[in-house]
Amino acid sequence: MVAGSLGGLASLIFGVLLILAPMVGAIVLTLWLGAYAVVFGVLMLVAAYKLATHRSDGVVEAEDMGA
Repeated sequence: MVAGSLGGLASLIFGVLLILAPMVGAIVLTLWLGAYAVVFGVLMLVAAYKLATHRSDGVVEAEDMGA
């Protein structure tokens, strides 16, 4: 119950701050989206590298199975 109340209070304060200074909110939102894109891109590169090394470890490809 306390966590929900704190979350609601934080949302209310954040909403008031966005109303008072919308440009700051837009800048922060842009920074968060950029940070998300960078982290997501790095994770995708790591996944691609793992898949490529897994494929070269002797995994039978679909072409070799007659598909």
